[in-house]
Amino acid sequence: HISRFKGKRVAADGYSWLHKGAYACGEQLFRGEKPWLSRNQDPPYVTYCMHLVRMMKHNGVTPVVVFDGDRLPAKAHTEDKRRELRRANNEKAKEAEAAGDLFKARKCMQSAISVTPDMTYDLIRALRVEGVEYLVSPYEADSQMAMLAEMSEAEGGVSAVITEDSDLLCYAAIQHVLFKVDRYGACLEVRREHLFGQSEGDVIELDADVAAGPTRGPFAAEPSSQRSSEGAFTQRSRAEPPALEVDQSGEPP
Repeated sequence: HISRFKGKRVAADGYSWLHKGAYACGEQLFRGEKPWLSRNQDPPYVTYCMHLVRMMKHNGVTPVVVFDGDRLPAKAHTEDKRRELRRANNEKAKEAEAAGDLFKARKCMQSAISVTPDMTYDLIRALRVEGVEYLVSPYEADSQMAMLAEMSEAEGGVSAVITEDSDLLCYAAIQHVLFKVDRYGACLEVRREHLFGQSEGDVIELDADVAAGPTRGPFAAEPSSQRSSEGAFTQRSRAEPPALEVDQSGEPP
């Protein structure tokens, strides 16, 4: 339960929350409708996220909401594939609706929507009203949350992260990852010590330049003088592999 981190700071992936919250109004977003404006209400995706924020505060946990920033040039191909998948679901939704299959149409509508900057700003405004700390990452929120997990809480760091992206398990700095957090605070906690124990093998360390962001322009390609020659991510091994034994004939056993 989230209350296990009472008195601690915990980072949450804002885009992950927004994606889940958007399912509550997927059909309206698909059609470009915003009925909540005429009722002077928050959008359903903001209501969903703010409930989780208040639930964390109710349990004595300080939330730090982290948002994605600029698109990562290295993932352009992945973004293109996602965009094409959304386009395909858009067409499937229209076809299913025309055929009278409303159940399939709604499912495809939900898969066709994406979190927009306007939706992000809607949530940021709500966070500001309630004085909730938030950060916009230079690129993806994953690397920003990894840097926060590496820092002490006295320096503004966090003790755990909330996400639905298992990629965060690859970051050595993150010791506690919380998945499937529900409205009551129940969740699935994955501890790094349980994954690797005391003799973990290869781990991925984050270069500080990733969290620092580009120094010139939105897509500065040239690495800084401090970046490692291997790039943004460097690999190290805490356990050297055993030497290959060779018998007297000189052939491997």
